[in-house]
Formats: sequence, C-alpha cells, structure tokens
Amino acid sequence: MHWKEQLRSFNNACKDASTGWSCTEFYNNTLYAKYVCPFNSVTCGSTDTYNLTEVGKTVNLSMGLTRGDVCFYKIKTKCGLPKVDLTRVDNSDNILIEYIEYESGTLFQGTSYVHGKHGSAPGSEMPYRTETFVYDSDRKVYQGRLINGQGFHIWGSRDQGTQSGLPSGSENCKDRYTYLIFTSLTDTASTVKVGIETITYSSASLLKISFIVIYGISMMIVFLNF
Repeated sequence: MHWKEQLRSFNNACKDASTGWSCTEFYNNTLYAKYVCPFNSVTCGSTDTYNLTEVGKTVNLSMGLTRGDVCFYKIKTKCGLPKVDLTRVDNSDNILIEYIEYESGTLFQGTSYVHGKHGSAPGSEMPYRTETFVYDSDRKVYQGRLINGQGFHIWGSRDQGTQSGLPSGSENCKDRYTYLIFTSLTDTASTVKVGIETITYSSASLLKISFIVIYGISMMIVFLNF
C-alpha cells in the first residue's frame, strides 16, 4: 500500500467510507477504495485472504464491528462457485455488506506489488486502482450489496436466494475472485458471521430448482387456506 494511502486511512478517512465518499483519491471505485482501510485482526480475524482450491472447501468469517470498522476480505476459488451465507448479522440495517467479483482474464491485474503510483495494483493478483468494475451483461465482473434475510449469494448471480444470471462456462475451473467488504454504520457493537462454500455449477442450478419448488408449494398452501 502506498504511504499516502496508509496515512489517509490511519487518519480515520475510512470512517466516512460508508457514505459513498471515497476514502482515497488513488482509486476510481469507491468500494474498492475501502481496501486502504486498516485490517484490524481483533475486529476482522487473523487474515484477509482465503484461497479455496477445490469444490467443497469452506471458510467461516467472524467479525465484531462498531462504527467505521471495515473488514475487506479477498477470496479466490479455483474450481466451482463461491456461495456466501449470512449466518448472523446484528443490527443488519446498519451493516453494509458489499462485494466485488470477477474472473481472471477479464480485467488487468497486478502480478506483484511494485510501486504505489496511481494506476498500479495495490497487491499481487489485485486489479489496478484505476479499475471501475463496470462491465456489460456477461457478468464476468460485478459488484453489489447483500441484504440480510434474503438468502445466500452465489458468485455471478444477480439475486440472492437463487442462481440467476450465471455466465456461460461457470462450471469450468477458473480463477474466480470475490471481495467481501463489511462496513459498520452504528456505534452499537455488532457481531457478523458468514459462511463461504465452493459449490459446483450443477449444485447452483439445483438450489434454484429447490427455491422454485418451495416457493410454489408455499403459494399453493396459501391459496388452499384462502
């Protein structure tokens, strides 16, 4: 990280990151800019980087957040699709849960940290600071927000609780990257727990079918009771 980024972040610039104001001028994307916020191991856990090398691999994240805390996690999968479950989110109306996801080869990435000038990557395999993450409907690159209570999120899906909009070739083994960014907007201490599992493309499709069947049965029960 560039020394100016470090200075800016330790001067509490990240306290305002949740409002859409960029906490650094070095990044073109305000969500990606939250990477400059200090990663506090007491708040966010022992590491910010996870590499899930095969289908079936899992990881559990646990955070204790107060206002202005930011936990920025980098998750890489080799085969399959990351499935994110929000298992506990205290004060969920005041906890921002956002993500960026992309496939290797869809944008420029730094192979190693070289220098901190504008435009370079902040770390190995990370996109350049100039990256916007705004691409077409193929959804090889996307960012969004997760809402507590709306079900799981599968990489490449537009909606929570279902598999939708997955790009073609999702079943293939490719380097897929997910950045999960958690920001607290409240002074109240909040516990957040998240489970991440790598699943196959066919499993993602089955989840969609299961959701449709359950929804159909519930609507039938409502109709009969009416």
